[in-house]
Order: sequence, then structure tokens, then C-alpha cells
Amino acid sequence: MIDLVAKSTPETVNVLEVSSFQLETVEEFHPRIAAILNITPDHLDRHGSFEKYVAAKERIFERQGAEDALVLNGDDRVTQMCATRAKSEVFWFSGTKAVRKGAFVRDGVIVWVEKEGGVTEPIMPVSEVHLKGAHNIENVLAAVCAARLAKVSAEGIRASVASLYGCGASAGAGAEAEWG
Repeated sequence: MIDLVAKSTPETVNVLEVSSFQLETVEEFHPRIAAILNITPDHLDRHGSFEKYVAAKERIFERQGAEDALVLNGDDRVTQMCATRAKSEVFWFSGTKAVRKGAFVRDGVIVWVEKEGGVTEPIMPVSEVHLKGAHNIENVLAAVCAARLAKVSAEGIRASVASLYGCGASAGAGAEAEWG
């Protein structure tokens, strides 16, 4: 991560996956857009309790303010509770229901709503997501939120997601997505 900082410009967008172990020791980490996909009882041997594990995960948004965004899973009870402690603007993703702000599936299409009561923007048909499993649809929904918040176009998201193939899928193993 440190190497990215030296190479970054004000226009650079760095995307990082940060573990609960790394979050334990952050001091000045301030993501403009943060996401928590879910929180399940993992790493309890290290954290000692589920509550301490949740607290470690929540450190991803502890330095965020009202001008920042937090993306949370609207289908996960624990991440829903995280929203009550956030100072940032919360956006939701859900594979099972409509959300007021964020990404969800409506009639087989992944859609984005930037503000409560706002226009629903179609991103792509779920059928174009080649990654298998409901968890991968959730991952795509979270990525849609982060990408739209970072001003990536719907067309860029659609092309990138459609280019991703999981193990055993066709269309060029090793294909890489590039957010346009």
C-alpha cells in the first residue's frame, strides 16, 4: 500500500482489500469510499470475541466523515448495525430487496440509485454476470456501489463485470477487468 501512495496523484483511485488484522493497527487510514460486504464469526481466535471482531472491521470507517461513503450489505444484520455508528453517508447493496440508496436487482437487472427518491439507473442484466453464485452477485452489487460513487460510468462497469469469468468458465481464462 505504501508504494501506491508514492505513485498516486490527486486523480488516482486505489482499490484495496484490508483485513481485520490490518485494520487493528491503522492510525491515519481514511478511505473516501469503504465497504463491508458481510461480517460472520471469523478469526475469533485472534480477536477474542465476535464483538471485538466487529469493532476491528468497523475501523475501516472510523476516520470517515459526512463527505465520505460507506457501502454496506442490506441483507446482513450485523452490517446493518454498523450503519448506526457511521458518520459517513451509507449506501446499501442487496441481492434480495430494493434499497433507498445503492445497488440491487430489479426484474433481473442490476440497478443503482444515488440518492433516496432518485432515479433508478440500470447498470446491467444479471445474466451478463458470468461469476457463479449468489455471493458473487452480492460482490458485484458492492462493486457497483463503489464504482458509481467513484464516478465510473454504467457502461464501464457493465463492460468490466461482463469480462470477468470464474474457474471453469470460457471466454479467455485470465481475462482482466478494467474500469473505464
